[in-house]
Amino acid sequence: MKNYLITNSNNKDFLNDLFNDFFVPSFGDVKTAYMATDIKRNENGITLFIEIPGFSKEDLNISYDKGYLTVSAEREISEEERKEFLRRERANSLKRSYYVGEIDENAISAKYESGILTVNLPKKQKVETVRKITVE
Repeated sequence: MKNYLITNSNNKDFLNDLFNDFFVPSFGDVKTAYMATDIKRNENGITLFIEIPGFSKEDLNISYDKGYLTVSAEREISEEERKEFLRRERANSLKRSYYVGEIDENAISAKYESGILTVNLPKKQKVETVRKITVE
C-alpha cells in the first residue's frame, strides 16, 4: 500500500497516484477483472499494449465506433473444468473501451502474443484538396 503523506513538493505525483489507485477495480469479484493497458504515442498514431492473459486470439473481439475502441475477450468454461478448480480468480470475460478519437479505422491492426494484445491505431491523414469554385 502506498503512503500518501505529502513529504515533498511534487503534489502532482501524489494526486495522480491517488486518482489512479482509486479507479483500479478490486480483484475480489472476477466480473470486475481489469485489463491493464499501456498507451504509447508515436509519429504514426497510437499503440495500445493490453494485458489479456489466458485467452486465445479467437476469444478476442475488437471494434471501433465513433471514436471509441472496444476490446472484449470471452472464453467458454465447461462444467467439468469448473469442478476441477478449488478457486478461480481469472475472469472468463473481459471488456474495456478506450476513447481514441478520430483515427484511420481502415488501417487499425492488432497482434496477440504472450498474453499481450498490441493494437496500432494510425492517425487519420488529412487530405487537403483544393477545389476550384466557378464564378457565374
